[in-house]
Amino acid sequence: MIRSIVVLCLLSSTSYGADLALYPVEEHLITETNRQRALHGLPPYVMDVACQEHARNHSYRQARMQSMHHSGFRGGENVSMNSSSNSAACIGQWLRSPGHRAAFLSRRYTMFGVSAWRSRSGATYCTQTFR
Repeated sequence: MIRSIVVLCLLSSTSYGADLALYPVEEHLITETNRQRALHGLPPYVMDVACQEHARNHSYRQARMQSMHHSGFRGGENVSMNSSSNSAACIGQWLRSPGHRAAFLSRRYTMFGVSAWRSRSGATYCTQTFR
């Protein structure tokens, strides 16, 4: 049985339009991503329904399979796995990796989605998708 960081917070989601409700863990990842972008003089990413759905589904699949891998999303994609239940660790991993950092701080992309799921072993799987 997969435990999800997202499922733990179902009752306090925020709506970003009719088709997009975000959970606290996702809101945290969005806020931290855009805070880091601001520190580097970059505009914030805008949430995109298709990117968000893909990020959620891919993080869930990785957690279920307990295997980190890229999905081949059209656009940009960052994935991360860590043994912490703290999703902020994903942000740090992406910023320390040159390739992931490039997508994270890219001017090429303007829209994104981000999510995190925890596997039954307690590992956190995070996905950012960009277009």
